Amino acid sequence: MAKLLICDRCLLYAHNPYLVCAVHLDGVDGDSCLDFREDPNIEPEELWQPEGATYYSLGNKEIDVYVVGKTPTINLAGIFTKIVET
Repeated sequence: MAKLLICDRCLLYAHNPYLVCAVHLDGVDGDSCLDFREDPNIEPEELWQPEGATYYSLGNKEIDVYVVGKTPTINLAGIFTKIVET
């Protein structure tokens, strides 16, 4: 049994690292809870973005990235990776 994502917003949530809630001490079986009660005192999650922000997807582009530096013995060392921009 496990804690669900909605448990944090439930009126019965225990807010205890050892218990999930007052009804289901170890959590619930499955992906929903029949005893869920929305906590009226909980603050809504704030979803925002900067005013006037716009986002563009230019497709996928792979970029080769090399990170190079000197070791304590003055030898060069590095790693190579790829970054995928979307």
